[in-house]
Amino acid sequence: MTTSPTTAMLARAEWPDPTLDARAVAWWPAGTFDELVARGLLAEVGPAGAAACDACAGDHVEPVRWVREPQLPPRACISCPEFGVVWLDPADLRRWVVRLRTLARLVTGALRASGEVVERVPGRVWKLGTVRASGRSWTGFLAVGLTRPDAAAVIESVPELRSPNALVFVPSAVPASSLWAPDPKPTVLALCDLLAPGTDPFALDRDTFTAALPPGERSKSKGPARTFVAPPGTTWDRVELLVGEHDVRVRAGATVERFGFAEAGFEDGRKRDVPDDVWAVLRVLARLGGALGTGDQITTKGNDLKQKVSTLRERLRALVGLDGDPFHRTPRGRPYRARFAIRSAGAATFPAPPGATWDDVTVTEVEPGILAIAVAVEARGAEYVRGEEDGDPGRWEGTTGARDHQIHYTLADLGLTGPGDTVEPAGEALLELVRGRGRLPRPAGDESLSALGDALARFFRFDGPPLTFDRKRHQWTARFEAASLVPPFDR
Repeated sequence: MTTSPTTAMLARAEWPDPTLDARAVAWWPAGTFDELVARGLLAEVGPAGAAACDACAGDHVEPVRWVREPQLPPRACISCPEFGVVWLDPADLRRWVVRLRTLARLVTGALRASGEVVERVPGRVWKLGTVRASGRSWTGFLAVGLTRPDAAAVIESVPELRSPNALVFVPSAVPASSLWAPDPKPTVLALCDLLAPGTDPFALDRDTFTAALPPGERSKSKGPARTFVAPPGTTWDRVELLVGEHDVRVRAGATVERFGFAEAGFEDGRKRDVPDDVWAVLRVLARLGGALGTGDQITTKGNDLKQKVSTLRERLRALVGLDGDPFHRTPRGRPYRARFAIRSAGAATFPAPPGATWDDVTVTEVEPGILAIAVAVEARGAEYVRGEEDGDPGRWEGTTGARDHQIHYTLADLGLTGPGDTVEPAGEALLELVRGRGRLPRPAGDESLSALGDALARFFRFDGPPLTFDRKRHQWTARFEAASLVPPFDR
């Protein structure tokens, strides 16, 4: 799968030469590319001076030569030892540079920081002014390339970066904590982890930002005012949380209870009727469907986030009344993943990982009318590897890993019920489809299947229809995996 255009741009911003070529942006949606150019984040520079040869089986890069003839547009070519002159499409040689000062200015605006942007180290560090968040004031910075070999020297030239009151934003690559030793470590956040879902390619999510900050000084939570009474034998994988702006609904089997944030133990210790920053973590977790990360970029979990998740873990145990860890064991460098199902109240779409398609989806009926929806994709990214010898600048290497999202939904959640929770024909069709392992014999013009296709398309926001009609077999087929674990006599 591919990352989002903005995430790819932020990753390239870390490079010594932060340019993107035509191949790198070819897969970007035209609207997103145009928006990043309009924002001034990308600016076209001169064409590439070298190009890889794709005419032969060899893996070689040659200098580009331009041929200019009267009354003809310039033509570009390279020399191949096997085929001689290889002509190139000049459009393939176009390049765009990531404008880092514009990035600093946009970060300042998104954070509503006060003060002017000041470049402290040319091309590497910008002071963003004062940022007020999480009950305190910070000195904001944008720093790029802090995983490069010269990062320690860059930090040494800006003593303010070593202050515990410094809030350092990096585009994509969070440096190791040892880079700051022996001084106190500032708060370091990756911009790619703070992007908000939606149509704006560079909107920062305030809840995610707040959740990533260390907690301010406040009294400890008094715990929930009451505890959810779970049915006997309930385990964390049978619990579902539906998180709203100011409340949370807990469900296990047929038992459902609603708690306000204060009643659930998430009230700010200094202010009444105000949720604390751990509530912000819970809301982010709900919006991301139970995996505390954004896109593929969560590879480092700072001590601040670990502390908040540890607090969240204890509060959930107290609220739900269950022992055991509500989170899966978290390997180093992987996102936190909830054992329970969690989602945002009123969510009309599934939080699928970027790049997922219908082929990655599995819909399983786990209880009568209860559907477990999972998306499993391969995550790809890049990691900077330091050089092993003096003078070796290091290199970027590809990384891969598994990502998956699984959340439980009812037919009502998918918009397939009517007044009084009566199941609509499209909902009945979905149940028949999963119980038929993704196949349903019905005519081509069946209105309930058409309505079901529209509902699933809105819910997942994938390209292409979720259902296809096989004219030879006269049946509808799901483009996703479908199954039911409910015995026929319980349906």
